[in-house]
Amino acid sequence: MKIYKLKSREVSFLSVVPVRLSKEEIMLIDYLVKIGRFKSRNEAIRYMIKKSLQDLLDDLFVAKETDRIVEDLLKISEDIFIIKSEKTAEELVREDRERI
Repeated sequence: MKIYKLKSREVSFLSVVPVRLSKEEIMLIDYLVKIGRFKSRNEAIRYMIKKSLQDLLDDLFVAKETDRIVEDLLKISEDIFIIKSEKTAEELVREDRERI
């Protein structure tokens, strides 16, 4: 589920950012270029950063939405009941179904 969409292919204002990578990371990136997944290291790294940012932003927005839903649920004071049992909800439902 994509909640936040990063703009794609805005090439007009690219900046150079020096990044330190381990030899293993570089070898893996080079392998992806060698097998044709990416045309260059640059393309591979840009893709990976964009994908990671997208995933992190999605997680952030999902977490915020979840917080909002929980807050709304906590505000509801009517028609709430609590079942106190040592059995799990699954066990209780299974027992009820077996009676039918």
